[in-house]
Amino acid sequence: MPNDEKYVFVFIRTDLSKEQQGIQAGHAVYGIANVAVHDSGTPNLVYIGVRDVGALKKVQEKLVKNQVAHFPWTEPDFDFGLTAIATVPLSVEEKELLRNYQTWKL
Repeated sequence: MPNDEKYVFVFIRTDLSKEQQGIQAGHAVYGIANVAVHDSGTPNLVYIGVRDVGALKKVQEKLVKNQVAHFPWTEPDFDFGLTAIATVPLSVEEKELLRNYQTWKL
């Protein structure tokens, strides 16, 4: 029986305050939900913390290189730059590409 679970990876800069991390992640998830093709069901959310904007840009480069559709969020109200990225829902097989990242810790 195939595993049809899906996973949205949300990459968040940990050099922002915890409050801003939550807000910025929410923006990225909302953004991908508005542009991604939806199938039935709700995907699992996998939060990944990255140290700063440079690390987040490297994540984005990897997603582009591997043709993983994603939504990058740049905060328009503050001078934060790129703050979070959410991927389209990925299958179990597709999420293997991102297995080397550590999940977000409070």
